[in-house]
Amino acid sequence: MRVLLLYLIAIGGAEAVTTLASPLAGVVFHALLLLTLVAHASLVSDPPVHKLYLGLSLAPLIRILSLSMPLGSILILYWYAIIAVPLLIATFICVRLVGYSRRDVGLTLRGLPLQVVVGLIGLPLGAVEYLILKPEPLADTFSFSALWLPTIIIIVGTGFTEELVFRGVLQKAALERMQGWGLIYVSALFGLLHMGYYSVVELAFVFAVGLFFAWIVRLTGSILGTTLAHGLLNSSLFLFIPLWGISVLPLGEIRLPDISFFSKAPGIVSGAHSKPASILTPMPTTAWVPTATSTPIFARPKDLVLATVSGTGDAGLNFRETPGLTSAILRVLPEGAALWVMGEEAQKDGLFWWQVRDDGGLVGWIIVSYIKVGPIGLASPTPLPTTTPTASPKPSPTTWVMSYTVAPGDTLFSIARRLGTTIDVLLMLNKLEDKNTILAYRQLNVPSQPMTLHVVATGDTLTGIASYYGTTVEMIVELNSLQDRTLVSGQRLLVPLGTALP
Repeated sequence: MRVLLLYLIAIGGAEAVTTLASPLAGVVFHALLLLTLVAHASLVSDPPVHKLYLGLSLAPLIRILSLSMPLGSILILYWYAIIAVPLLIATFICVRLVGYSRRDVGLTLRGLPLQVVVGLIGLPLGAVEYLILKPEPLADTFSFSALWLPTIIIIVGTGFTEELVFRGVLQKAALERMQGWGLIYVSALFGLLHMGYYSVVELAFVFAVGLFFAWIVRLTGSILGTTLAHGLLNSSLFLFIPLWGISVLPLGEIRLPDISFFSKAPGIVSGAHSKPASILTPMPTTAWVPTATSTPIFARPKDLVLATVSGTGDAGLNFRETPGLTSAILRVLPEGAALWVMGEEAQKDGLFWWQVRDDGGLVGWIIVSYIKVGPIGLASPTPLPTTTPTASPKPSPTTWVMSYTVAPGDTLFSIARRLGTTIDVLLMLNKLEDKNTILAYRQLNVPSQPMTLHVVATGDTLTGIASYYGTTVEMIVELNSLQDRTLVSGQRLLVPLGTALP
């Protein structure tokens, strides 16, 4: 038992290194564990221990496959199928080596009606996990044609593969060696492999679900129900709920604590909380604009105090109407801009937000980690006005766009939704033709000011368009680099959004 506990701790340590330090170091750590487990299994004479060590070797193999396969240019949906193939081959080889039958690893149809009921439990479980992770959808539309293939891939690639490994092979071996403690051991291992989501709440949830699945499989002798439940959990988490909307479910406004291993980097728009909750998924990669610093989160000042924007470089800081990464951008604050901290705070999208007033009297919200409290030699903002101005400052030519690094698994839909813009705007800013394919790690131009796409109709004029959208002709000309102000029907224009939009 002591050796098994040490292996569990070692696998958890390898996950911690992968998540908190370096994926490359994590691969090396997992590779050493894989070799050690295989070698140890070949040296022991006790059959239950031999079987359990071979089964445990599948855990580091999962992480090695998910980190080392070159999937950056492939849509995240297909990662599951690609990674599942070699893992399933290795799992069936393991089953053959330890002498298990199909019945031993739960590949039976026993209690079919009960299995269907168990499978449907995955839908509400997915709703609960959505409240924890708030991920981006893996499809663009809520329709049968858009969802049938992703659902099948998720059920087979994550549901069947992970259930066969954990509730099939590992649970059988653990019960032979550890009796009832084997259920807890395998569930703990299952939870540790979700460490990449940086959330204690997520780890506790996965452990509890794993223990429930383990009990069901021990009770029924089949992984059919848990396979369906696991697949529907992930399908509901990353397809059904994000696209259909959690507001249609009778859950109300539920807020779960965002407990992290460490404070997330400010401005993260793709990372631990936005990737599918499957251990087959390559470890999350963060990508944000502007580049974050390691500025600590301050305790909120009790009184109205002066602060300055810090750590944004040349990109500036988005000044938003309400807390949240999808809230409307009122303006972009330059590095060093002076602000008044108003005393209100919020937590949204895994980030801490403060309400502030800029030097023009405009009130909005910014991410806490991008400001420093204290004047730092800058002039104070103007005295607090009796009324809040409604006009946004005119943006400078250098603030129309900023750079965004595409993370593995990003789609134009998820980027547009996250940044509060549209796919059409992203396509035009980047001169892209195909909205379905973007390469990971490439740089995209994304709007730093609210804008929309306008298709010129017969009779449209620049003056009329500017008046309708609450902007100016000069801003439209500047944004689109127009040399000729004559418009043609069907012409596509990017238009900055002003405050006069109806």
